[in-house]
Amino acid sequence: MAVKNAKKKPTIYKCHAANAKKKPTYKFYFLKKQYQRAKKADAQELMEDLYRDYLNNIGQGCPVNETIGNVIQKWLPTTRMFIQPTTYDRKDGIVRNHIVPLLGHIQIFTLTRSDIEKALFTMSDHQGYSHSTCKQMRDCLHQFYTANNFLENMRFNPFNGLRIPNNAADYLKKLKYFTHDEMQTICRESMRTDAKGALLYRWGPAICIIAQSGIRSGEMVGLTWQCVNFKERTFEIRMTRQMVVNRETLGPKDPRRKTISKPPKTTNGVRTLYMTDAAEEAFQVLKKLAGSHEYVLPNRKNGSVDTSALRKTMRKILDNLIEQGHDEFKNKLYGPHALRHGFATYMINEERAPITVVSRWLGHASLNITVDTYVHVSEKDMCSLAQKIDI
Repeated sequence: MAVKNAKKKPTIYKCHAANAKKKPTYKFYFLKKQYQRAKKADAQELMEDLYRDYLNNIGQGCPVNETIGNVIQKWLPTTRMFIQPTTYDRKDGIVRNHIVPLLGHIQIFTLTRSDIEKALFTMSDHQGYSHSTCKQMRDCLHQFYTANNFLENMRFNPFNGLRIPNNAADYLKKLKYFTHDEMQTICRESMRTDAKGALLYRWGPAICIIAQSGIRSGEMVGLTWQCVNFKERTFEIRMTRQMVVNRETLGPKDPRRKTISKPPKTTNGVRTLYMTDAAEEAFQVLKKLAGSHEYVLPNRKNGSVDTSALRKTMRKILDNLIEQGHDEFKNKLYGPHALRHGFATYMINEERAPITVVSRWLGHASLNITVDTYVHVSEKDMCSLAQKIDI
């Protein structure tokens, strides 16, 4: 009986790519899809080189005693070609900060569900990470095991029945948004000038435009004057600019981060919006400052500024408002994205705008994102509801 109940010896993993003619791997389909979308002349060479590196690093065989930390750091660079740079930066941070320190010492085929749950509870209870961060860690680890067919050689799937903890701090976290009165105060301060008529904040009009339209900071930075139409009082959102890790250069003087341009995250993100009177005035001021530059917010290198310039401007505006006696901003030192949340809350709760129109205006992929994430209930709304109760 002892021989029958003995644990089965784990088999040595061998990638199916060694016999690719019979059964192509999951990775091969990714490469084929990327090759079909590529527009460069050397797309075929890139596909062959990446596939060859993948076989040399991972695919030729994974010993039983190989640890998660060693293999996942070899697998992650092979996914760089198929995902967005911002997504790759997020996964790289999850691997380096969470998976490798907590699970990197465990052998690949000995991972259990309790090991993953222990790591997730450590992130939630002891390190204070949110539920979404724990979920991203689980998803990244599951993708690593699925893409390399490791689960086929394991007796039990460690991801079945896995529980993701909820951090108690998530329920106590304050929602970051501004009320309608606070947004009006920020708009007036952002357009304030000195005695000579010069702007106090270089990118103050951009903050006013974000508050008046609810666009993202990356969309504001990516605006060009070709997308702005003063006659029809409209502007088009076509591109967004974001900061990513600079992985192309390795020199000591090269910048660690760079700005990239890319289309919005969803198809609804490409949209045409209408200007309010305050937004049109802000665009007119920026047009005088930009001159012949292509971007609405240009920098010295004929490009566009990054989103950090808007965050710094927002912080200066809030600090000056606090000095002027606006104590309501002491606990609301938020970034420009809080203006987007305040815009959605004001349009739905106070202006009673249709949720479908607001969701399309904000460029969301679904109505659930608008309702669950961007619409907030204030204490004023709760008090007004209590006054209407008559039972």
